[in-house]
Amino acid sequence: MKVLLVQPKILSESSFPLGLAYLASSLKSKGFEVFGHDLSLESEESLKDKIKKIKPQLIGFTTIQLNNKDMLALARELKALSDAKIVFGGPQPTVNPGGCLKGNAIDFAIVGEGEDTIFELAETLDKEGDLSKINGLVYKKGGKIITNNGRSHIDDLDKIPFPDRFVFPVKKYCSGMVSVKTPYTSVVTSRGCSFKCKYCPSSTIWRGKWRARSPQNVVDEIEELVKVHGIRDVHFEDDNLTVDENHVYGICDELIERDLDVVWECPNGIRPESLNRRLLARMFEAGCRSMALGIESATPEILEEIGRESNLNIVEKIVDDAKKEGIKVCGYFMIGLPGETREMIDETIHFSRSLNIDTAHYSVFTPLQGSTYDDECLKDIFLSEKKLEGIRRRAYLGFYTKPRIINAFLRRVVGSPVSLLPLSKKIVHYAK
Repeated sequence: MKVLLVQPKILSESSFPLGLAYLASSLKSKGFEVFGHDLSLESEESLKDKIKKIKPQLIGFTTIQLNNKDMLALARELKALSDAKIVFGGPQPTVNPGGCLKGNAIDFAIVGEGEDTIFELAETLDKEGDLSKINGLVYKKGGKIITNNGRSHIDDLDKIPFPDRFVFPVKKYCSGMVSVKTPYTSVVTSRGCSFKCKYCPSSTIWRGKWRARSPQNVVDEIEELVKVHGIRDVHFEDDNLTVDENHVYGICDELIERDLDVVWECPNGIRPESLNRRLLARMFEAGCRSMALGIESATPEILEEIGRESNLNIVEKIVDDAKKEGIKVCGYFMIGLPGETREMIDETIHFSRSLNIDTAHYSVFTPLQGSTYDDECLKDIFLSEKKLEGIRRRAYLGFYTKPRIINAFLRRVVGSPVSLLPLSKKIVHYAK
């Protein structure tokens, strides 16, 4: 059986499709022929041409709330071209599988981790077996949506094959984002999150459970990336890398012992309160050169409302400690949260400018399915989307026109002008 895995276009820059690469390795280990197509790098027309050429029997998409509607529309077009069955997986089908199966575009939805489920689906379709026996699968039969038993989490993550970086050639994803070194790629050392931030669906997707790979297994993958693919920078994209500091210490120890020529970064947003000076020092020694901190708000009432137990004094200290150890810091901030007034937003923006961070990212709150918040919470947002976008634009301009930031930016341009191109585009965008 031939399986085609499709990565939607999510951002203006492409990033390695780690989830689909895990599915590809699982399928290939069982003897299936697997192809990939990334819509961030290739067009929809070339996808249609590829389908006509390779004639897959199963086409899989990974989707999130922001692109699910567009991928449903594309799936309807593909149905007219091919007899292939279409399956959706990822965050959106996990929190709302029935919504994905409305209409006639999608045949199956995978809920939760997909490595075992997609293999069993491909095998069952190939042998014309019984779909009802596949845990974690939702499908239609006789016009009705059938939800099979849920699938248990994979407890031993070390048993999962490393993500396949040939179906989606890793070298295609080694530039385009601001990275300390190139070529770079993404790795996850754990899955899930034990926290319950109200704006995030992660606790629903992973059922509040956090599991980690062994440090040896993580660094085995990194060593392979360095020696086989020439990777010089790894981005850890865990939902919650530092929830267990012993896990991080273990990875650091392995990296130091093996003395690999690689640095690493944490761009996904670490909780500041999970860090300390000793851990930061060890991270730097092991190659950590930058991290993003999920700060979100500078208003204690809002932090309490969204389920974040954070202390702004701790935030300031962790930023300063990280910088003293030589780690660059990006701050993540969110505006337009339920109950947040304009004055509170201004307080957050002012706080972001007072911190000794190197970069800042401001996002406008969007209620996500699977989180505590839904569309009903929009009535508690006091500013229009247009006004919030204007505030966000001005926040970016205010931060990136600070003399300290401009000077640092110019120094990096002299040292590595190409690496600053994506950031330059972002600054120009918000200056318009």
